[in-house]
Amino acid sequence: MKHFLRSETGYAFLLTLIFLPVFMGVSLLVIDVGRAHNAQQDLQAAADALALAGAAELDGQPASRARAKTAMAKLSGAASNSVSFLGLPPNAGAVTLPYTVDSTAPFQVTFLKTIPLSDDDVIGGKYLTDNVAKSDFEARFVHVFARSNNLASFFFSPATRKRSELLIGATAVATQSRSTCDLTPMFMCSPFSGQKNPSAKDRLLTAFAAGDLHGQMFKLQTNPSGSLVSGNIGYLDTIGRSTDAVSRGLAGEPYPQCIELTDQVIPKTGAVASAWDGFNVRFDITSKGGPTSFAANTAFPAAKNVRKGWPVGQCELTGSFKGRQDFTQFPRFSDNRGPAIDAVRNSGTWNLTQAVTIPNSKKNAPSYIFPAYWPTLYPTTPLIEANVTSYAGKQPSRYDIYMYEQKMGLVSTASAGNETGLPSCITKKTDTSWEDRRTMLIAIVDCDGSTNGNAPLTVDAYAKVFLVNPVTGALDTGSDTLDIEIVDLSERSNGSIRNFIRDDIVLVR
Repeated sequence: MKHFLRSETGYAFLLTLIFLPVFMGVSLLVIDVGRAHNAQQDLQAAADALALAGAAELDGQPASRARAKTAMAKLSGAASNSVSFLGLPPNAGAVTLPYTVDSTAPFQVTFLKTIPLSDDDVIGGKYLTDNVAKSDFEARFVHVFARSNNLASFFFSPATRKRSELLIGATAVATQSRSTCDLTPMFMCSPFSGQKNPSAKDRLLTAFAAGDLHGQMFKLQTNPSGSLVSGNIGYLDTIGRSTDAVSRGLAGEPYPQCIELTDQVIPKTGAVASAWDGFNVRFDITSKGGPTSFAANTAFPAAKNVRKGWPVGQCELTGSFKGRQDFTQFPRFSDNRGPAIDAVRNSGTWNLTQAVTIPNSKKNAPSYIFPAYWPTLYPTTPLIEANVTSYAGKQPSRYDIYMYEQKMGLVSTASAGNETGLPSCITKKTDTSWEDRRTMLIAIVDCDGSTNGNAPLTVDAYAKVFLVNPVTGALDTGSDTLDIEIVDLSERSNGSIRNFIRDDIVLVR
């Protein structure tokens, strides 16, 4: 080294000249790699933003894909997506990436019905073609491929004596992740359970969208020891929650954590003590005894409107209660029209146009049809059905009437028997921040008769349901069922369920 430093032969200069092109080439290569990385990051950010904007509109409703395209176009116009470092001087400025509906460049958008389970499986080519969503209902994912100009390299191609160009692109896949903090630990078997071609789910969603379920009251029963079929309800197995806790959940106690709405739920085996008490506390009905006491000072408030056709001052279910209902004095929600049109399971099938009769009425007749609710309670106030119904062309549902009473300030109106809809037994005031206490979010599952134990059940939809009547069992013959109306579904929704469900837009690829 000593002699090397004293050498005057120009050896170091020669080495420098020899390696200088190598040093410059490596430097330019590093610069090219950095430019490519920055350009790809810009493209990825643009693809991510576009995918998220589109996925936010994929709710399974009609025109959801059109709304997604509009949202992506608005995003592209409001926040200019651009890519830098693709070119070289003098054309080294940023390249703008506008999104045009149904275009293939610089963004190519594909709506998919499913994606591979493994992240290692590539989404492209044949997979995109085979799994493209053919309807708004099927569209669950939005796949975005972003590509702009090629990256102009510092290096020349020996063959063409032109600058080399590198392909730069990015892909993103986004979807909606739905969760809730308000799921009641209960499920009902779909009225179309076990049916094929079309499936029970397709039949349910089609019937709901067509208004066939509007105003239909479903009379549901438990079957803790047998196979589940249409007309049954069951309870959900929730991690770390005892039977007593499930009962409180039926009364409206929130879940300890928010949960994602999955395609399957796990049923809870056996009966749930005080289940009916949990439902009834929502109707201003107190209960004593059992593992859970829903008393007058309960932590669970009553609904804002608890009119149920009960004599004044009746707060609990007692033996003397049986046979005391005079429905002309205390009208109740079995029929707001007359005769009642309900959904009743008979011999394993559902009849959606059956008039419901009540045996063993006060008059001891073989059957007693409830008088129409509205004219009995408000004889001097005509009901303009078109102004009340939530489904154009259909008669108002019981839920429509229930909400209309609150809107028009009729809850305090007394019936001929002096009953009002104001709670009087439970002293805790209704928390106005709560969703209405006579509505719940439950799962609708496909029960085919072979379902038993705690095997997972397939969820056809999540439903917002309205509690029509309290459950009084043997003390009120004909009311030993859980009577509900389906107000809205998580798919093909009318928007009413949004208060229960949170939509999170997430990138999955």
